Amino acid sequence: MKLSKYLRVSVAALAVAGALVVACSDDSTGGTAADAGGDVATKEAGGSDTSTPIDAGLDTSKPDVNVPGVTVHVTYTGTKTGNLTVAFFTGTTPPPVPPPAALTQVVGPVFPATKKVSTLAPGSYLVTAYIDVGGNNVSGPGPEDPKQVGFPTVTFAGADVSVDIVLTDPDGG
Repeated sequence: MKLSKYLRVSVAALAVAGALVVACSDDSTGGTAADAGGDVATKEAGGSDTSTPIDAGLDTSKPDVNVPGVTVHVTYTGTKTGNLTVAFFTGTTPPPVPPPAALTQVVGPVFPATKKVSTLAPGSYLVTAYIDVGGNNVSGPGPEDPKQVGFPTVTFAGADVSVDIVLTDPDGG
């Protein structure tokens, strides 16, 4: 008698767990959002997340293609690898002044890489991008990290806009 009670509870628990796995997967690929798009994080300034937080207070949400934003096209022809970080800083006068208005990362990017950020308020921004080679520089590039030369600017007025960034190795190669 006791065995059948435990068996019913175990079967019910497995059914709930299975339903959660199915509900949380990406229907088109059977994987997660990170598997499908490589997106790791989008975070607004001041620490407010744009969706459910995960490691480092960042999230895995994909931007809605119908929501206007800034699309960043990043080109890199070097051989270094790591996560791609793109940040937007308020204003157009270098150097960028923290905290960023928006920060996003792409895990294991394939170049040329494209990332759309739809969490920006209308305004003008300095855009920075770098590859975090050692995985230890979330807040800015280290001396080993490929990054852009100069600080491209973009003005977002509520309609889609894009900016192109070319990353170079710190040793010039």
